[in-house]
Amino acid sequence: MAQRSEELERLVRELAQLEPIEQARVVARASRLRREAVPPGKLVAPTLRGGVEWVGGDLSRETIYGDDGR
Repeated sequence: MAQRSEELERLVRELAQLEPIEQARVVARASRLRREAVPPGKLVAPTLRGGVEWVGGDLSRETIYGDDGR
């Protein structure tokens, strides 16, 4: 962990020494490399699955708000 922290600190110092336009290029390139690191089709987003009917009670306006007149 300490070695990784030292490496990150070195990279931060180097980035800080660059001109703003060069900093932006480095960050953009790093972002592209990160996106390319996850092959398309390998990342599967979770999906929620449920039953076919609501079992949580009545959702009518009157039940939810009562006599508040909302």
